[in-house]
Amino acid sequence: MEWHEPYVHLHRASHPGVPVVHGDICDPSCLKEVAQRIPPPFTMMCGISCQPYSTQTGSNDERSNAVPSTVRACHLFQCPVMILEGVTQARTNQYVRSHLQVLAQKLGYHIHEMTLRLEGAWRARRFRWWVVATHPSLCPVKVPDWPKHPT
Repeated sequence: MEWHEPYVHLHRASHPGVPVVHGDICDPSCLKEVAQRIPPPFTMMCGISCQPYSTQTGSNDERSNAVPSTVRACHLFQCPVMILEGVTQARTNQYVRSHLQVLAQKLGYHIHEMTLRLEGAWRARRFRWWVVATHPSLCPVKVPDWPKHPT
């Protein structure tokens, strides 16, 4: 599912035959369309909007709705694995933390978080926060650090 139309076209061109839903994860009709195209359960990967957390507006920014909507979709689809990616500031945001707490405490998912420093693997100065959540029927997944390049 992708809400930005140019990325929908790019994904379709790059991955012919892979279903793409053009829409917002906050919209129940989009979730219904996903379930019709790809029968659950399935692994879900989601990049959350960075702006609410990099600008410190948090839950006051409508783009922050992607976090609870992603957790809801994970539960509805009974995803065995959910992977979230975002800016490092989201990691300490209380709004984000509260939704991850629901995922772990109420839904029983195992949560593993890490911050990957991309400059250790390629020429970019970016830090990204990742969450790997695994269904209670599975073991927790631990992701190792990026390999370090000497130069």
